[in-house]
Amino acid sequence: MKKIIVFSDSHGAIGRLEKLYDLMEEMDYIFFCGDGLNDIEEIKNRFPEKLFAVHGNCDGGSMDDEKEIVIDETKILLTHGHKYNIKYDINNLAESAKSRNCQVVFYGHTHIANAEMMKDVIMLNPGSLGSDLNPSYFVGTIVEGKVSGKYYAIQE
Repeated sequence: MKKIIVFSDSHGAIGRLEKLYDLMEEMDYIFFCGDGLNDIEEIKNRFPEKLFAVHGNCDGGSMDDEKEIVIDETKILLTHGHKYNIKYDINNLAESAKSRNCQVVFYGHTHIANAEMMKDVIMLNPGSLGSDLNPSYFVGTIVEGKVSGKYYAIQE
């Protein structure tokens, strides 16, 4: 069993990220789904061996826009999701993950926390840390192809 935190779309909300540093210390893996790469510089410095990050549509630079990671026999696709037009339909993202034999997808872009099973793939969006309405992130575990956990709101 591996402990994970997944967050996305920080959009400059560094103060909210700083509130999660102690929690990140306890995690085995940290996943960032894009849109706020400049915000995670301190996380890169503190937890380089734990952090997996991709760039989003609002990020510059040359970081990958997708990564495949295997943890405890669980293949994960990490993406921002904008290239799949997920604001309209996440079916294309689910199909791509399935074709790559991924069991789990972590994605962002929509700013809406969501978890559902599509095409036998767990599709998980942690929401947005930079949201003005409902800033959120996900904390959970990965065990043998399954992800379980809970969404949390950031308290100001």
